[in-house]
Amino acid sequence: MITENYYIVPSARIDFDLEQLPSLISGKGIATDIFTVDGKAPASVLLIPRDPSSAEQAVEACMDDGRHGVVFHMGPCHEEKDGTVVMYPMVFQRYQFGDEMGFNNEAQLFDPIQWGVGNGGPILEEWNVRLDPLEAAKGIVSGKRLHNVVSDMPTFHPNREGFPCRFLFTVCGVREDGWFPFNSIAKHDLQSGKIQVWPPEAATAVTGEQAWDGSSSVWSEPLFVPSANATSEDDGYVLSTCHDADKGSTTLHIFEAHRFELGPVAEINLGELWGWNVHSSFVPT
Repeated sequence: MITENYYIVPSARIDFDLEQLPSLISGKGIATDIFTVDGKAPASVLLIPRDPSSAEQAVEACMDDGRHGVVFHMGPCHEEKDGTVVMYPMVFQRYQFGDEMGFNNEAQLFDPIQWGVGNGGPILEEWNVRLDPLEAAKGIVSGKRLHNVVSDMPTFHPNREGFPCRFLFTVCGVREDGWFPFNSIAKHDLQSGKIQVWPPEAATAVTGEQAWDGSSSVWSEPLFVPSANATSEDDGYVLSTCHDADKGSTTLHIFEAHRFELGPVAEINLGELWGWNVHSSFVPT
């Protein structure tokens, strides 16, 4: 992500086990055998100056209370007038590489639910990053959760990158056990902290009104597509494919972003069950 003056890069401290390197080189091991995340290191982020002629150094900013966290995906970032960098990352409380998405390469087994239980799940937070006045190239991060719903793969209005942004759209994992695979999508209001979740069964499970088994459907990374003559930040459409294992089908769901809570305004049957759409992009014609 970018702001006016920085490239924003989430970081994590890694421990290497070089004794496993020969096994990797010989083809007997996999890359994740030789490194692990340091679970005691505080969450951190790098601010890298965008101006190549600047004498300013890259800044490493760490969580002020020492809280651990691992970030892969981020929502919008911007700079305040006082120089504070505001960012909206999806934060794992814990994460270890290996068996990604629940697939064990060595045993050739797939168990996504237990993989999700072990890694805790990413949660949307607001981080405020300030430069350390006492030490150059150092920064301080203060963070807070906006809610407790597992959320990832964010999308927002493309013209708001690097600027203050109010609305964010993500996939969500709403399950009694674990959180993966993702089985719902959501609209987040970054100003109020409110969240709207779809489908309705997931929404009532989030509020605690009714239990839900999580369904056999997997939702893909949503895409926000602004209207041609948009008059507001959420004037546009949210697109996501839903992969239904029970029905053996894939459906493209289209939501009006400003009325997201009403559900899709169009559903397009794409035919047989596709492989999960992890990441996507939209190219206007």
